[in-house]
Amino acid sequence: MAIIGTRGIRLGMAAIAGTILASAASFASQPPNPTISNGDFTTNTLGGVTGLATTGNLSSSWTVATTSTNPNACVVYGNAFSNCGYTTVSTAGLGVDPAPGGAPYFAAGSWTGTSAIISQTISNLIASEKYIIRFYQAAVADAVVNDAARWTVAFGGAPTQNSTTMTITSGLAVAWASQTMIFTASATSATLSFLAGGGSNSGPPLALLDGVTITRVPEPASLALLGLGAAGIMALRRRRRRQVDATAAA
Repeated sequence: MAIIGTRGIRLGMAAIAGTILASAASFASQPPNPTISNGDFTTNTLGGVTGLATTGNLSSSWTVATTSTNPNACVVYGNAFSNCGYTTVSTAGLGVDPAPGGAPYFAAGSWTGTSAIISQTISNLIASEKYIIRFYQAAVADAVVNDAARWTVAFGGAPTQNSTTMTITSGLAVAWASQTMIFTASATSATLSFLAGGGSNSGPPLALLDGVTITRVPEPASLALLGLGAAGIMALRRRRRRQVDATAAA
């Protein structure tokens, strides 16, 4: 059995490292990773530090457009739901907002609407590439009925996706939880939008939203090259270790 010398091992490792660097360079040469502007809702220009919104912008980033079937939109600081018209809401069980920076967060009445209540145009996309949308959600209800809430998310022309439905006990809350969705971009820019839904209009709960981010999914080919490269380096190192051990035992 041929034994790879030290020089051969070094050359092999250099070749594998070159493959990894070439793969990384190819990925880096693509457009910069897209970002969500004001995804933590820290900037609010809808009228004061908190309040009921109708139609407007959140710091020239998110566009808010309420409808007759989804009328309530509010940026909430410190669980001040009374400023959103919800005076009998209890935050028991809501927990601390886990999104970076914590409160504020966006809230919308989860009626059975059909139009997005908040949206933002995302640029620097690559057509046909996949993107991960992550966000945190929670829900609160008034003291009238048991209800439910969820977010329906749209991204460009891709099929919409629903978040986990939050079943809410009258007067209580559903704690914050993370959500992850994967969409395929159809163009170099797309509109990301959220529709609060799943509730009734007898006592509409508020669906809460915060910490919205987007990340490009690495190409499978790049991931495969990186994985093979790492595996190759490990194999060469093991072979070199066996060679040294065999020499020492001779």
